[in-house]
Amino acid sequence: MREEILVVGLGVIGLPTALSFFERGYPVIAYDKDVAKVAELSLGFYKSQCPKDMLGVYENSLCEFSSLPYVNQIEISKLNDITAVIVCVNADYKEEARGFDLSNVFSTFENVILPLLDIRKNKEGQKPLLISIESTLPIGGMKNQILSLLKDFEEVEDYILVYAPERITLERPMYNLQNMPRVLGLSFSLVWDKEVFAGIEDRVINLYKGNCSWQCSFVSWETAEIVKLAENAHRYVNIAFANQIAEICDMQDVNYNDVMRCVNSLPNVEGNERINPVRNLMYAGVGVGGYCLEKDTRALSSFFESSDATCKQSLLRASLYFNACKVRQCVGERVIDCLNGYRNLEKVVRVLFLGATGIPNTGDSRNSYTYGLMRDLNSVCVISSLRVTFDYFDPYINPAQGDKTNLEEFDVAMKGVDVLILSVPHNIFKCWLDPSFYYELEGRRVLDLNKWKGKVIREEEGK
Repeated sequence: MREEILVVGLGVIGLPTALSFFERGYPVIAYDKDVAKVAELSLGFYKSQCPKDMLGVYENSLCEFSSLPYVNQIEISKLNDITAVIVCVNADYKEEARGFDLSNVFSTFENVILPLLDIRKNKEGQKPLLISIESTLPIGGMKNQILSLLKDFEEVEDYILVYAPERITLERPMYNLQNMPRVLGLSFSLVWDKEVFAGIEDRVINLYKGNCSWQCSFVSWETAEIVKLAENAHRYVNIAFANQIAEICDMQDVNYNDVMRCVNSLPNVEGNERINPVRNLMYAGVGVGGYCLEKDTRALSSFFESSDATCKQSLLRASLYFNACKVRQCVGERVIDCLNGYRNLEKVVRVLFLGATGIPNTGDSRNSYTYGLMRDLNSVCVISSLRVTFDYFDPYINPAQGDKTNLEEFDVAMKGVDVLILSVPHNIFKCWLDPSFYYELEGRRVLDLNKWKGKVIREEEGK
């Protein structure tokens, strides 16, 4: 028998989660306390802001956009049939407190989960409520903070508590939900109690297998908590390494793309990855976007630094410094070097940033580094008496049309540009720019167009 699901929180994780289960035939109620958001979702206005592959669900004739029940108020008495609650509320990392703000998670338990457990406890024949938390938690959060909220109820008898950290990207949320392997954390005692675990495993797997075609791995809560933070911190640290190699390339006037391509060409020895593991030198940019990359790295770094570890020097903390400060400084210096070549000319130099969102190929501007870099450069130019104008062009930020900007508008934006910065590598830029020029721009991040002798804009076929 299929679970009847309540999804709490309709942000970048909760909304695609609700839609994905709903698309696959599960009874779903989607709840968010944001009245305006629920109103938009119910009327279909919100879909213009959604990533592309979520729109496919809305347009599917089997899943009309407004047919999924969205609510901004919960009447517990009307939730008798709910058997699973999936918590997807936001949990920000607060640097000053060196920890996550779990107030939204606590509020969900206080106003939804605990009252629901109270009602169910008085009814015979009810199977335990399946509670799955997908919000990011600190290491030890399930055991030390969440479990205490359930002190008046019995595990297995009244509830099953799962930590199922999300593993999606904004570029492809529906695809990731339905195709990424899931890590499912249970209490340590349940993982090792084979008899009890067998019954729980079937139920949890049936829920997540109904929404995911890949394998599910059962681990302890603590393991799942570390996995969530380590996944993003691993990427963040590798980006810092790539950015530092790019700085070395700048010092030697070398295109980073040439280095990356050669490093990543090293083949793997089939059957024994330890002999010659594949290298995956990442793209080097002008900053790091992505909402979870930095906050999860900060959380992991703070946990380590507050521990009893003998050595307090943290690779994670060094990566945070390099990505947040040093990269901006290095790119800024390259831009200023270009601008100094125009100092004696009687003209206003035009600088254009390509891209301004925080994540490539999305409209998500959270953690956008472009605006900060523009402000820094503008301040330097004012102090240095350089006559410069700074603009950005981003096809995913176009409030007037609510859609991607077309090629004609890109041509207009490129006219009269002296210095070009690839701030966010949206795929569409590769389609619009000449391949040789794009390779050079991507590898150097900043180019003086008046020194480029080749083509800049890709010629249209047939011309």
